[in-house]
Amino acid sequence: MAALTSADVVINRRWEVGDRAGKQIEVVVDATLTMSSNGATAADIASSLFAMSSLYSVECVSFVDGSSVRRWMPVFTDGTDIFTGTITTATDADRGKAENVTGSLRVLVHGKP
Repeated sequence: MAALTSADVVINRRWEVGDRAGKQIEVVVDATLTMSSNGATAADIASSLFAMSSLYSVECVSFVDGSSVRRWMPVFTDGTDIFTGTITTATDADRGKAENVTGSLRVLVHGKP
């Protein structure tokens, strides 16, 4: 499917993290993504959607797949894009592969502005 656009992303909160000298180290964004068969292809969920030049890490807060069941969703980054996976179809042979998902995904994204 097509890559997510800014219309598919709601920024819930955004804050800066710095050191004791006041130097900015990273930006953290709490965002909700409306996914429609996205997440397995590069640029599906780009760092630019969060106003970041590079990504350090991404954490799943929750995932709602339409059945109103909140569950954990594997998410990972290559430093430029965010990818999603699923544990329901994963086997030892394909664990860690990116897979398209549909639903509402809430993530914490850490990166460089």
